Amino acid sequence: MHGAAIYSLLTAVLMGAPRVLTRSFDPMDVLRLVEAEKITGITVVGDAIARPIADAIAASEGR
Repeated sequence: MHGAAIYSLLTAVLMGAPRVLTRSFDPMDVLRLVEAEKITGITVVGDAIARPIADAIAASEGR
């Protein structure tokens, strides 16, 4: 999990792609950042991150 995350981060940084990092994880903040920063791709490694984001998406549908 940690290897996949750092591989993704370093690959993007070395290619000059912008990355948005946060100090803490809040799924609703992730969705706000995706919208505010016009993020077109997100690396999600593991259910501990993926499931809360999927739940936040489901909860925010129709807004």
